[in-house]
Amino acid sequence: MWVDGDPVDPARSTSSRPRHVTQLLTIECTTGQHITIEKIAAVYTSADDGIYSPVDAATQAVQHAEGFGELLERHVISWAHAWNRSSIELSGDVGHTARVLNLHIFHLLQTVSKNTTDLDAGVPARGLHGEAYRGHIFWDELFIFPLMTMAYRS
Repeated sequence: MWVDGDPVDPARSTSSRPRHVTQLLTIECTTGQHITIEKIAAVYTSADDGIYSPVDAATQAVQHAEGFGELLERHVISWAHAWNRSSIELSGDVGHTARVLNLHIFHLLQTVSKNTTDLDAGVPARGLHGEAYRGHIFWDELFIFPLMTMAYRS
């Protein structure tokens, strides 16, 4: 957290109950000051290899995480690699068709990533965003296999 570019250590209070955690941050500021809050989260489960305590692993990951700018840079590079392996370019007057096709590829890339290759995870239509299908799983591995084999080939 920063006030006018200077780091501050706000007073914190944390509240938790099943499936819900909140944290209240309190700082003193005046009208016109610029306040920046950076939130970095890490998710681990007991199914992750080499994880004894998911809570401890996530806590450590957040404590040792780089700042937003560095994390964003790594994220952009990772997506650039994914697009270089799997985007499709069509010739001719096919702008709308190409956009729709690449939107579906985006849905696959965000849902079926190298991070989920060992999991028996479903592939929800429209990826991990939007509620149009309310979490229903329609796609099958058979339909995504050729693309994902190409996208995540070493």
